[in-house]
Amino acid sequence: SLTCSHAAHIILSTRSEALADARQMMEGVASSTLHCLPFRVEDAHTMLERAAAERKADIDVEALWTQLQKWQLLPVLKNPFVASMCIETQIADARILTTAHESLAEETWHPMKETTVFEAYLRFKMQSSGSNSDSSLPRLQQATNIACRLTSMGISHATIERLGADTEFVGGILRYESLESTAAVSFRHKSLQEFLVARAVCAELYSSKDFASSGSGVSLLSSLPRLSLRFPNAIRLAAAILLADAITFPTATNALALFVSSSRAGSSASNALAAGNALSLLARTGLPLRRLIPKPHLAGAHIEGAYLNSADFSHIDMRDACIKDSVLSNSDFT
Repeated sequence: SLTCSHAAHIILSTRSEALADARQMMEGVASSTLHCLPFRVEDAHTMLERAAAERKADIDVEALWTQLQKWQLLPVLKNPFVASMCIETQIADARILTTAHESLAEETWHPMKETTVFEAYLRFKMQSSGSNSDSSLPRLQQATNIACRLTSMGISHATIERLGADTEFVGGILRYESLESTAAVSFRHKSLQEFLVARAVCAELYSSKDFASSGSGVSLLSSLPRLSLRFPNAIRLAAAILLADAITFPTATNALALFVSSSRAGSSASNALAAGNALSLLARTGLPLRRLIPKPHLAGAHIEGAYLNSADFSHIDMRDACIKDSVLSNSDFT
């Protein structure tokens, strides 16, 4: 079984047009394996068909495919788990995805659409795993706490005993090895953990009462060392969530920028790592950093553990700045 999974990984991630099509390659490969594999957009239709077949669902896959095309969600379906989420949500209530996307403009950046799918799926799972909708928010908060705990430890799975007793009360999105306290538990897919962390980071920024205070709203970024390097997808999703709210975006990014600018030589290691997370989040918005950072300057800043691939630092004063243990490939410092 393990050999089969490894073989499937190699074939599916390196195949060419000369290889068998996706239907043949997926035959006999476990869904848990497929959820971890890289796919092309062209394979999304096959993933939808398989997800529907596994659930023995009486669902019109072609109609859903047409709807996903209309919403311009096909780029998002490169993640097979997102395809599975779409099917599972559609089976439960066809109105969920429709309602979630009615508020989005057609030209909306596809990572924003991806976060909308995650949000709709999580709310559906939280409601369906309990006896009434009133308990869905506490369960969602429990799931968020577990995601943050795992992420703070830099891992994607741990024992129930290590995570805490409340772990066993969150159903639907967690996978349990068994119900023993020493059994391993993880999210159904790592992207769920990353989305919950991204959601929590943004919620903290939104709820901060004093954006003018440096460090306000970034305590979670401080408690998740090297988040940007260990879970870069969480930073990407957080950037998409921030960009989706044009009203709060300026204040949230200003809080991040003030915190980054305040990190100086002599700052604690945890402060430098938090600044690295904050700067990574600003960079992942895709906007030139000179538009987000006051003055703009980072002179003397002390930053550590940042993911700054292709970041635009042009026209930013970086004199005496220290950026340590960070990804800086393709960044522009002109």
